[in-house]
Amino acid sequence: MDMHLSIRASFRLIILVTIFPIFVILLINEVDRYTYLKENTLKEHEKILDVLSEVQKGLTVEIERTLATLSMVPAVKQMHSQDVLEIFTSILTKDPNIFNINITDPKGNVLISARLQAGTDLSMRPHIQETLQTKAFAIGPYVRSILDGSSIIGYAYPLLNNAGDIIGILAASLNLERYQEILSKITIPAHTTIYLIDRDGICLFQFPREQQAEAIGRPIDPKVWNQLQFPLERGTFEIITDSLHQMWYGYQKLYAPATQRPYITVMYSFPMNYVTSATFATFIRETLLILLIILLSLGGAQGLYALLFGKKLKSTLGMIRSLEQGDFSVPIQPEHPFTEFGQIQYALYEMAQTIQNQIEELQKKEQHLHALIQEKSLLMREMHHRLKNNLQLIRSLLILEETTDCETFRESMVSRLDSIGMIHQMLYQKEGEKEIDLYRYIQELINLVSDLTTPDQQPKIILQGESLMVSLDQAIPLGLILNELITNSLKYGKKDPKDLEIHLSIAKTENNLRIEFSDNGPGFIEPSAETPKKGFGLQLIETLASQLKGTLAWEHEKGTRCILTVPLSS
Repeated sequence: MDMHLSIRASFRLIILVTIFPIFVILLINEVDRYTYLKENTLKEHEKILDVLSEVQKGLTVEIERTLATLSMVPAVKQMHSQDVLEIFTSILTKDPNIFNINITDPKGNVLISARLQAGTDLSMRPHIQETLQTKAFAIGPYVRSILDGSSIIGYAYPLLNNAGDIIGILAASLNLERYQEILSKITIPAHTTIYLIDRDGICLFQFPREQQAEAIGRPIDPKVWNQLQFPLERGTFEIITDSLHQMWYGYQKLYAPATQRPYITVMYSFPMNYVTSATFATFIRETLLILLIILLSLGGAQGLYALLFGKKLKSTLGMIRSLEQGDFSVPIQPEHPFTEFGQIQYALYEMAQTIQNQIEELQKKEQHLHALIQEKSLLMREMHHRLKNNLQLIRSLLILEETTDCETFRESMVSRLDSIGMIHQMLYQKEGEKEIDLYRYIQELINLVSDLTTPDQQPKIILQGESLMVSLDQAIPLGLILNELITNSLKYGKKDPKDLEIHLSIAKTENNLRIEFSDNGPGFIEPSAETPKKGFGLQLIETLASQLKGTLAWEHEKGTRCILTVPLSS
């Protein structure tokens, strides 16, 4: 690829090319920085996930132990209401994580409770049903307390008699609101949200809660829930939200003893722009610094250019301007004969002498070529002249035909050959010899047709349009079509030719030529089932229009109206 750059521009280009790798290194560094920040952010959140998972596991183990211990207390087994209530009240006072403790009968109806009324039906709670079936510790899903609507998770433990039959169920509930206090003591990164999700995809807890308090107790985003369905105990994933924000999620599933389904999932989320914004800010700062360096470097290059090349280049350019003006006799006196610029000046002088010799040789060749072109032009004019003479000869032969049956054919052929001969005459009269002016040609054609009638019987022919150049290949078919239309109007339009009025218009629309012809004659009847045969003139018009790849439209209500649309040659 050729590059035409001045020395000054070349200096600047060299500086930019030299600094370009710095941009590449900067981009690579920012990618590494982004990866590092992302990994550190994930590690920080994974630690939080570990802490919360251990807290939840500890709370579950603590509640299970508490219920197991209570199941062995004689007062609990014997269900002494007063003694049991004192024990339950003492536990709730010492352990604020436990929201309530109940004892139900084997049907799930509350017998003794620290906070619920006796007789409350808990039989439909999943953890109560599971304990009744398995006679083992069970963990329930998220529910809202019937007391004050608090978010809680239920736990159940069987009370068995000596025979191993269930005589009741110990039920406790974990107060999820306690997580607010627990998380407030942990350093949570900015823009991070912590979630507790039950086994049915219901949001149990969210921190900070003020961000989306309305999400508590409702299903989480289906996109997130679908990711949590994979059989992984721990993992991370990315999701593009409906608002086109890229969010990063991490989770830990916690399983109840002897179950294959997690009873709770601890999850965090944070927007990826939390990482990218920090990286982008550094990138902008370093980019501005590099731009400052580029500006200073370009300024330094400008000074070096003036010091090292300015005067020498000016001297060389002065010599070149002298040579451009054709002054080859001026002796070359380079200011620095042993430098590269001095050698360039000597080389330019030698080159100028060679160019001068070549110019003289080219001038001789140009004169020879001009003579050949003149000869070619004369030959072309002679060829068109001969063609015109041949057409005139054909015309004369047709005029001499005396047969009455051929009279109509003879007249039509004479007119057609005249229109072709006129085109060749116009071609050799102009210099281009490739195109003719269609407007001028139609004027000549009108004059030719008018000469066929006496001055007092000439029809009124109105031509509208402007000069429009067309090729020879288009001019001849167009001339024949117009000749047929005008001749047809003269023959059939009016009994008295002076009453005939013909309108012709030509116009260029985009890449098409539009010719509109109309007269005030009676029109003609198009071929039908009764008269299917078309006249020779109509057939000729349609054939020529097809040859030009044009379209014809006819109207016969008020005289004859024909619209011809032809694509112009490029």
